[in-house]
Amino acid sequence: MQSGKWESLVATPRPVTKEIEEVWTKPFFFLRGAVRKWEQGVVHAPLVFASVVQANRVLWDAEHSTFAPAVLLYSRDPARSRDAQWLRELTERVRALKETRTGDPAVDRFADLLADEDSNFFEDLPASLTGGAHARMHVTFVNPADLPGRAIPEDGLLLGLGLEESVKLLPASYYA
Repeated sequence: MQSGKWESLVATPRPVTKEIEEVWTKPFFFLRGAVRKWEQGVVHAPLVFASVVQANRVLWDAEHSTFAPAVLLYSRDPARSRDAQWLRELTERVRALKETRTGDPAVDRFADLLADEDSNFFEDLPASLTGGAHARMHVTFVNPADLPGRAIPEDGLLLGLGLEESVKLLPASYYA
């Protein structure tokens, strides 16, 4: 992925600026718990590449793109969080599970999660699948306005803040 505006978000802790508030809108002040969680995320969450394991086909087509579900895979591990090659390879291994079972129940259950179009999950991937690195996969709904050119890029890599429980995708302006 080409470097660009997103590089300003690499270093943590990062200051709370107008720029970061464009990435993730601050909750109303009276929601104190939500505000604390937001502050923790915008200040400390690592910038990560998120790989699209699978997504509704409309997200791949800028002309017909609409708010739709996608399965994203990412790592908060500093050595892997922006390792595009490793992430692509891991994504291919996860996709392959839909066609071929490994015999390892901890790994094979991900094939069932991916096959079920109604599944909604947030799961850590087994170390046997990731090569020992910590990686997570979850279902989220994606707004085409957060995608470069209103569609998932050909390489399937997106930018986001790697939160404990999800990835907060960066707006499309960060891809320019």
